[in-house]
Amino acid sequence: MGLGDTLREPYLGISEKGSPEAPTKVLISLLNTVDREKLIRINQFINEEFKLQTFTKLEKEFLPISAFDWKELKYNEELILKRLDDRIASIRDNFLAIIFIGELNLIKPDNSRDYIYIVSTNTPEDNALKEIGRKLGSKLGLSSCDHECLMNPTSSSLTLCNSCKSKLKKG
Repeated sequence: MGLGDTLREPYLGISEKGSPEAPTKVLISLLNTVDREKLIRINQFINEEFKLQTFTKLEKEFLPISAFDWKELKYNEELILKRLDDRIASIRDNFLAIIFIGELNLIKPDNSRDYIYIVSTNTPEDNALKEIGRKLGSKLGLSSCDHECLMNPTSSSLTLCNSCKSKLKKG
């Protein structure tokens, strides 16, 4: 199933609750308009580096005005996470992770739940990919790495080293 198929349907391939396939799936959901090329690149990155199946929900999530901090002129990520957590309660067991992406200015840019991640795409694309990769890598049991690798916080690499790839295969 190609990315084009995923982009045409709001919820393509969501498995039944308890499906053995569920832990290898990632749902990408939009918080606002995201450039199609960025969305394609994020899907390809997850598929290539982690061999995970991605599904894209094109229907945008509504962000309540109460989640916006008018003094900071940024969204309060904790309030957004609470709302999103409530919205996805019925499907969260079907996915390894649910990534919400959008061009947002956030007060707490590294706040997430165990299965929900908010990633802002108003940073350089490589930064968003690195953030997604490190969060998924951690979720899959990878820790910080000393090699030229995605899991090395000081590295600019967007690929996993052979050591991390072998850890993923064993896990």
